[in-house]
Amino acid sequence: MSVSSDSSSSDEMEIQEFELDPGLEKKVSELREQLGGNPHQYELHVEYINTLRSLSVFEELKEAREKMHQYFPLTESLWLEWLQDEIAVAVDVEEKERVLTLFEKAVDDYLSIEIWLRYINYMTEEYKAMDGSSSEALQTVFHLDKVREVYHRAVNATGHHYKLSHVIWNPFKDFEMGLLESNHSVVQYNRVKELYLKRISTPHEDLENTFAQYSTLVTNYSNQDYEAEMIAANSIYTKAMNLCTQLEQYEAAIAQNGNDLSSYRAYIEYLKKNKEIDVFYVKTTYERALQIHCLDPTLWDEYIVYLLGHFRIQSVVPKVCERSVRNCPWSGDLWSHVVRTTESFRGVEIDINAIVEKSLQSGLLQSNIEELMKLSFGYCDFIRHRFQQNKDAESLRNGFLYILQTITNAFPDGDPYCRVEYNWINTETRIVEDIVKARKLWDSLIKRKGGESDVWLRYIEFEKQHNTVSKVQSIFKQACQKQMDWPERIFEAWLSFEHEAGSIESLELAYSRIMQQRKILQQREEQTRLIEADALQRESEKREKRLEKDREFRAKRRQKEKEKKAEKRKLEGPMAEDKPDEHDENSASKKQKLSKTRKDDFTLFVSNLNPDTDEVELAEFFKDCGSVVDVRIVKDKEGASKGYAYVEFASEEQAQTAQSKDGHTLNGRDISTHVSPEKTSDPKTIFVCNFSRTIEENWIRELFKSFGEIEEIRMPLTKEGRSRCFAYVQFKHSQSAESAVSLNGQEFEPGKPLSVAISDPSKKKKPNPSQEVANQKTLFVANFPLKTTKEELESLFQQYGALQEVRIVPNEDGKSKGCGFVEYQDENCARTALSLNEYNFNGRHITVTVADPLKLVDRKKERKQNADEKSRIESHSVYVKGLSEQTTIVTLRAEFKKYGNIRNARLIPEKNAAIVEYFEESDVGKAVLGLNETVIDGQTIHVEPSNSDLAKLSNQIPKPSPAMPVPTALLPRRIQRPATKLSTQKPRVVAKAHPLASPPTTSSSATSSKSNSDFRDLFLASRQK
Repeated sequence: MSVSSDSSSSDEMEIQEFELDPGLEKKVSELREQLGGNPHQYELHVEYINTLRSLSVFEELKEAREKMHQYFPLTESLWLEWLQDEIAVAVDVEEKERVLTLFEKAVDDYLSIEIWLRYINYMTEEYKAMDGSSSEALQTVFHLDKVREVYHRAVNATGHHYKLSHVIWNPFKDFEMGLLESNHSVVQYNRVKELYLKRISTPHEDLENTFAQYSTLVTNYSNQDYEAEMIAANSIYTKAMNLCTQLEQYEAAIAQNGNDLSSYRAYIEYLKKNKEIDVFYVKTTYERALQIHCLDPTLWDEYIVYLLGHFRIQSVVPKVCERSVRNCPWSGDLWSHVVRTTESFRGVEIDINAIVEKSLQSGLLQSNIEELMKLSFGYCDFIRHRFQQNKDAESLRNGFLYILQTITNAFPDGDPYCRVEYNWINTETRIVEDIVKARKLWDSLIKRKGGESDVWLRYIEFEKQHNTVSKVQSIFKQACQKQMDWPERIFEAWLSFEHEAGSIESLELAYSRIMQQRKILQQREEQTRLIEADALQRESEKREKRLEKDREFRAKRRQKEKEKKAEKRKLEGPMAEDKPDEHDENSASKKQKLSKTRKDDFTLFVSNLNPDTDEVELAEFFKDCGSVVDVRIVKDKEGASKGYAYVEFASEEQAQTAQSKDGHTLNGRDISTHVSPEKTSDPKTIFVCNFSRTIEENWIRELFKSFGEIEEIRMPLTKEGRSRCFAYVQFKHSQSAESAVSLNGQEFEPGKPLSVAISDPSKKKKPNPSQEVANQKTLFVANFPLKTTKEELESLFQQYGALQEVRIVPNEDGKSKGCGFVEYQDENCARTALSLNEYNFNGRHITVTVADPLKLVDRKKERKQNADEKSRIESHSVYVKGLSEQTTIVTLRAEFKKYGNIRNARLIPEKNAAIVEYFEESDVGKAVLGLNETVIDGQTIHVEPSNSDLAKLSNQIPKPSPAMPVPTALLPRRIQRPATKLSTQKPRVVAKAHPLASPPTTSSSATSSKSNSDFRDLFLASRQK
């Protein structure tokens, strides 16, 4: 590849100019220094590469790209830029081999049709460019066999991409056809023929055209066998076309939903279940999904599990595992896959510590102890398997010490559940069979965790299996004297052991020791109460001091007001006081209004205050916003705070600054702030909203700067520091603000029309009266199928009159929630359309009512309150299962009352379960540890917190399958709503009786009460028929 000297000279001048730019040099130096300190910053790598590329510093740019690829997989665009730059300077064989090496790395990161296309085009171009003068080395690198090999790999990697596989296959076919046209050999014809037949058997978007091309091939090169060959090919083609019809709907769903992950997962599940589909289709679809959703560790996990079941090949699985942790280095599950697959394919004679060290390089795995523990479990499994092969106990123990040190380095307190320690002890006990070493490990653990009853109980269970009764009794004595989190568990376990294995003397000794220890515990509790009482007293004294400061603050404020009034009277003089004229009165009135207006601009209205908040605390809270002149908390007749106040600042700017504390927490309450009272619209300021949280101030400034000079942009933040998705843009001139409103309704982000209006805070605080009552022209429609389109709703409702608008309410994913609003141009048409209430629309009985905004708000509040109450109840409750049918609510309360005061308890007879709610959340853990796996009324019960995943799952009453007979007692009754007065057009649809439900009987036997056992037998019988 030749470059003219003029061009070279020009390039050198450009490079020289860039190198002389001190700003760019400084930026490159800063970026290089930052990356040296933390090479795991993806954005810094990209910025560094882009800056170097603009400077055309090729060698340093090459190093920067290699450094980034060492830590991260590169996107398609980054790879294409890199390959383009390398191809442009590749002249000799070594440089071209380097390009091929880069292509190999590029196609390994993600499935990319574009990169594969560049790869095969580069190979083809270099192959065709060779002639007799080409070097032998070059001819070897771009030999026909090498070109074909790359083509085959490209087709294998992309051939099951339904939409885009033709982008790679067509060039391959053209390449082979070109060779066939230049050499009409039977071998080449058969090669092309096999290429076509394999393609025809693979469902893809361009299948019909491929089959037509095959027909032409047979006509031109094997016309005498045309009929036989086409009949054979047609059967293959027909089968593939049938599959195409099925795949099209899933491809359409992916395109329609913007490549969302749920659409890909639905597609993959279908492909897995369809036995006619090649497993390579599943693999390729996983690769397609990962190209977009590469940062979802659960998707990588699913992919790896699938490969282990269907592609357990050394060239496939380890490479995918390695790719997964390059994309999601924080996932312990994925690092565990790396450990297991490395062991599976390479054996136990590997440096497992190197994998652990690599996992910790980014620092992300250490941010979550549960993720680190997942890797630790995989490591423990590995060293145990290695010991079972080489019997090297020292290596095993060094491995446990290493992983424990790794956990401690990341989390100084270690694992609170001691899972690796227990794993080590069990391994020493059962695998190594070294009880002495296991006991030493217990001793070490007891020294560190001697205050945890669970550790002591596990240790005692160990000694029960491997030591004498006297040794266990001595451990109980030792544990009894320790100060720990739950001594009652030790006491009860000791007494239980003495009843099982002790003598009368040892039982009496246990009773005596436990009584002594309980007295000590009571004394400690009394001391704790005294300390707490003393703390409360000190807090009361502090509060009294704050009140005293508050009184002083008020007294000083009143004194200042008196001094101001006295000074004002002196300045006005006696004549102004004795002889006011009309002109002076008007002037004074204007001054008073002006003063009031300025004072209002300086005053902040603060609401949702904690009733205990006083003036001093408010002044302290806002002191960083400016000078607080006055604080007025509004109180009721009894002198109690009403929960809101006025805070006056020295200037309007300070009051505006204080508004930024809106949503911040003061004394446990998220306060609300705004300048008081309501301000009229600001003609120079626009209010902008409905943009995503990722939008920054620069984006807003770039968008609006064309309308005029911008003085200020304010973007309020939440208390967590995140964007609240709205902003105020203040222009220098009101004309600029008016022009900027022209952007209202325009989409700059998909599905988010921007809202732009002249700022008017009063609109926020004074709701439109017309919005407080139901809009008689708008109907609320609910319970229609989720797949219902806007056009279908319009078709249904427009028969009653002209429509103004139809809106389907979307969920967070942009899909229908099965409800919406229909707005008519005329109120009478809306009334008539109410007759559609309970109408059977596409298999669903829809609800049609007049839309009421207040009800919607109330429902949202009610749902939130219900959700909060449900969360509170779950956190304060335990779920009990395995109860005897004889257990009563009295027995249940008596057993669980030992661990705390009970707020509520209820039995669930149909599940032999119960829920017990405590007043204190801390009592839940006591009840779980004290009663789990104990016996009540002859049955061993299981107790766990109600907010655990297992409890929630157990608490769901199973629903019978529609294909199974359903007992009449379990059938829901259809609610008959009263007919709407305007419903004169369509008859009401009445629910039919379930075909499998028995008619009700009036016999005494039918009405007699049934036990829990009868109910359970009835329910289970219905599910097993």
